[in-house]
Amino acid sequence: VLFRSNPTGLTTVRLDIDRYLRETSLTGAAANKRTDFDLTVDHELLRNLLLQAETRLSQSHFKGLNRDDDLVVISAHANYLMNRRMNLFLGYSFEKEMSDVNTQDYERNIIRIRFTLKI
Repeated sequence: VLFRSNPTGLTTVRLDIDRYLRETSLTGAAANKRTDFDLTVDHELLRNLLLQAETRLSQSHFKGLNRDDDLVVISAHANYLMNRRMNLFLGYSFEKEMSDVNTQDYERNIIRIRFTLKI
């Protein structure tokens, strides 16, 4: 975490910047050098209702290939804590990837619904 702030007792703002080198399965690429910029806001609307909004930009450079990818993710989540053993998670994410390789560009909308029961 590069920066963390609590503007109110119920809200947390975080800024993360990560850079790392990963293996890749792309033919001709030795590795993927990736940089992530992440801004997250968490808010406790009620004691049992937690909200989160996130914006992330990921830049990937593939060593050995003339290829760079940019990924933008915007998401919002709600986690409803029903009791100590049950919670309901609802989330929406929009992802857009832009690549030097035209056939690799995409946009997608993701909706997540998860019910958790802890025994």
